[in-house]
This record gives sequence, structure tokens and C-alpha cells, in this order.
Amino acid sequence: MKEARCLSRWITLLRARRDRLRVHWLERRARSLVRRSPGLLEAVSPEAVALQQRFSGLSINRSNLLRLQHDRVMRPQELQGLLLAWLACGEPSPALAGLLAETCTDAPTLLAAPAHYAEPVVRDLGEAQLRWYRREPSGPSSGSESERRLVVAFASNANAVSMIAPCFLQLLGPLRTDVVLVLRDRPQQRSFYGPDGGTSLLARLLLALPSLVPLAEYREVVTIGYSGGGFAAAVAAVALGADRGVSLGGWPPQGAVAVDRSWMEALRSAVPAARPVAPRLLLCCSGGSGSDREGTARAAALAAGWDLPLAGLETRVYGGCRDHNLLVELQRRRYALAPVMADLLFPGDGRLTPKPLLARRARWRPLPTPWAASF
Repeated sequence: MKEARCLSRWITLLRARRDRLRVHWLERRARSLVRRSPGLLEAVSPEAVALQQRFSGLSINRSNLLRLQHDRVMRPQELQGLLLAWLACGEPSPALAGLLAETCTDAPTLLAAPAHYAEPVVRDLGEAQLRWYRREPSGPSSGSESERRLVVAFASNANAVSMIAPCFLQLLGPLRTDVVLVLRDRPQQRSFYGPDGGTSLLARLLLALPSLVPLAEYREVVTIGYSGGGFAAAVAAVALGADRGVSLGGWPPQGAVAVDRSWMEALRSAVPAARPVAPRLLLCCSGGSGSDREGTARAAALAAGWDLPLAGLETRVYGGCRDHNLLVELQRRRYALAPVMADLLFPGDGRLTPKPLLARRARWRPLPTPWAASF
């Protein structure tokens, strides 16, 4: 037993050292980028410098608290400005060094070429927020107004869609989409679901969405959610009449709330669908995570029992992945996430996925059917 504890301690120390070396290497690479491209620093705004100065001199804990106030809602260009202002000043900051390493891992192109989104339009419901980020045109290739797409993203119990907001927006930038982030206040304590469709937090969010965003103006509307927001995205796709609903490692609610056919019918009557579309549901999980496989199987069985109009119900088990955070693990396994996200969200449009990125694609297989037999 003593030898096992000693080995575990050594493994922990080695992993910590590996992470420190990785952060140091990424910081050096970022500083090298700034030296080679001095024009990047010329675009740093006074607001970015002021934000960076707020981090100056703070303890690690206070820096991390300040970071949490921003990295769930920042736009890519705002995060780029913060990191460039910090790299230019040369001051040490463990919190910003960690944020830089996370950014370089999850969104490698953000520091050099951030995706541009306008200042978000926010609808605050007290218990939750809807934040509508509209992409800014970047030239002729940005697509016409008739090709506008909307992604409604439901955050997890950590208020993230697999990664911090600017990295997620950067990931969707090449797909030419507007994004609505659905964030909850104290998400660990506030469930999307309630005793019935008319009073649940999810119903209030979906009722407020069409009054904030003109859904009818979008060619395609897709919902996506991660972990605690995964199954909520599937429910929202049915209620809104979205084209597609994607769950990443999502579980259906466990406990007093039964999201059955009667609950769904109550939700649909409380939130009239803005678009008369039968959605296609896609439920995904990591193949090496038994909990994720079970949650996805339960979600598929529950959705199949609704007996409501669906264009399809598909499950995907991504082989070789063990982490609950599927997208981040795929990124760290050197799969390009652009084709992965294009295939998840807009599989019918090959223009969104440049061919060179298709060289290495993540592999998946469906869960066995009937889904209920797998748990």
C-alpha cells in the first residue's frame, strides 16, 4: 500500500512538471510570434491594456477569480488583446500564462487571427443569460445574408461549452455562424428542468430566445450542448423546431423530473416552435467513458420514447477517447476540430470544411440498439 501511494505521488509530480513545461513552451512560442509579427501589438486596444493591468500584482487565487469573470463571455478578439497586452508588458502572471496555454491548445489560431464577433446582445433572466454573438463580415468569403446560420449553445454545469467562450467562438468562426450562448447563474444549483414545461428554466429561456433573436431570418438553426447542457440542447431542438440538436456527453435529468412525452408536449405548447422543422438529434460521447456511454444511451432511449416528429435520432461513440470533454480530447489527439464541428453541426455543406483538413478525421460508431440494452 505504501509503495502504491509513493508511486501515485511520483506520477502526480511528473504530470505537474509536464504541465509546467508545456505552459512554459507555449509562452515562449507566443512571445516568438509577437517578435516576428510586431504589427499584432499595434492593434491592442486601450481596453485590453486596462484589463491586463487589472491582473497585475494579484495573487493567483484573485487572478483566477478575475479570469472567471471574463473567460466565460469574452469574444476572441478581446482575449487576443488581453494576451497580447500581457505578452508586451513582460510581467509574470501564472493566471494569464495558464489562459494562454489553454487558448493555444483549444484554439491554436486565436492569438494570430481571432474570429470577429460584434459586442453581444444580452438578455438577462436573472437565473440565466442569453448572449447573442453576431459574426462581423470579413470579406466576400463570409457568405451572404441568405446563408446565415445560428448555433444555440447550452453551457455545462461549469458554464462552458467544452471550452471557454472565446475558444468556442473561434472554433465556430470558420463556419460563418452567429452564436447564442446560454449561461446559468450558479449552474450547479439551477437545473434546466422543472416540474412541468411551463415553469422550467429551459422553457423560460426558449420563450425569451425568439424575442431576442430573429430565428426566421436564419437559413439553419442548430442547438448544441455539452455535459449538463447536452440533453437540454436536444430538448431545445425539438421545442424550437431547429434543424439539428447535438449533445456532447449529455445525460437526461435524474430524479424528480421526468422529461417524458407529456413533459415535452407541455414544453412545446408553452414555447410555440418558431420554425416548423422536425429536427435531427445527434447524441455523442467518448467511447472510453462508461458514464458517458450510459448517459448517451439513456438520452437516446428517452428521446425515442417521446414519439414526436424527428427527422432522425443518431448516436455516436468516438473511439479512442476517454475524457468526458470530447472536443478537447480530440484536439489534444491532433484531430482538426474544424471538420469535426462542421460534420456535427452542418454535415450537408461541404463548403464549410476545407479539404486539407479532412486528412485525419475522428472515428465513431453508433451505440448498439436498442439503446436501453447497453445499461
